[in-house]
Amino acid sequence: MKTSIEQQTLSFALQNVYRAISQGTTHPILTGILVTAQEGILHVSATDLEISIECTVEASVDLPGALVLPGKQLVEIVNRIPGGTIEIMAPEDRHQAIITWRSSEFVLNGYPPDQFPSLPTADEGTSFSVPAGLLKEALGKTGFSAGSGDDVMPVICGFRLRFEDGSIHTTGTDGFRVAVWETSLPGAPDDMEVILPRASVTDLLRVIDPMDPQANIRIALSENHVFFETESGINLSTVVLEGQYPDVLSMVIAPGGYGTRAVVDRRDFTGACERAALLSEEHRGIRPVRLHVMQDRLVFKASSAELGEAYDEVPGSVEGEDLDILFQSRYLLEGVRYMNSDNIVLNFTDFEGAALLKGEGEERYSYIVLPMKVKS
Repeated sequence: MKTSIEQQTLSFALQNVYRAISQGTTHPILTGILVTAQEGILHVSATDLEISIECTVEASVDLPGALVLPGKQLVEIVNRIPGGTIEIMAPEDRHQAIITWRSSEFVLNGYPPDQFPSLPTADEGTSFSVPAGLLKEALGKTGFSAGSGDDVMPVICGFRLRFEDGSIHTTGTDGFRVAVWETSLPGAPDDMEVILPRASVTDLLRVIDPMDPQANIRIALSENHVFFETESGINLSTVVLEGQYPDVLSMVIAPGGYGTRAVVDRRDFTGACERAALLSEEHRGIRPVRLHVMQDRLVFKASSAELGEAYDEVPGSVEGEDLDILFQSRYLLEGVRYMNSDNIVLNFTDFEGAALLKGEGEERYSYIVLPMKVKS
């Protein structure tokens, strides 16, 4: 293999695929990046067997070939080159790459390409397109609330992506809060649902984030994978989780509906909650705050034997009964962060029931959070 490529182009490709490299694996090949040169393009790939990312960029290829190189070292070397043309040459008689830039030379020992796992491919006729901006909003506003680390029921740690009757729906939950987003999507499949690992959603968001919101992302399926292909040559594939996604909304919304409704300024609400949390008694990363819902205001309270006490009022419009509810502050703040309206609407059942939060006038996005149990 012999190819030359601009440093910025190679760095772009490597940075994107490096996210899929396996961390802490006992299989060295999974810490590598497969570099393939062929007819004017350089193709780089990485996988941890759950997520695979591939990127294709233009390059000058004098001799086609392929080699697996240690990912961390390859990325670090290329990132530390300030610019210009990089040449990569791999002799046919050994699994080694010679990387040259100006008068500098680096020799990296690699692995034979046939040891690299075969990457999944999409089925024919299963693809459709989604604007990058819309998919970014769908993933960002719900993916954060998906659970993590549940080996007993991994599906609850997943993220549900559903297409139905010309619309797109996304849901994330960890059992204590639920984020739901939906909107119309002309050309979407009539009935399709996949459950993605949370890590896949995080990596996909990083790929989408710098893209033009109007650029299209092609989504395709196979039996066990879903594929996301961008116009910039980046392809991400991920396994889908098996199992039935729980009907989370029926689990947390009371059949009788909501008896108390409050409308408050979003920035006032966020600021008061953040300030109160500063003086909350922290336990395992949880900072509880007590929320008093009154006729003309919301009051945040928190206390710590070591730090002191907080009392912070937020003026608002309240309908229904007064309430006194204990919440995990981070859960309240994370949901509100993704709302765009100046005002937020909070709907409550009682001091033990789930609360529904929405931006005023925002119909696409709903966030439901369960209160903490008060110790008797």
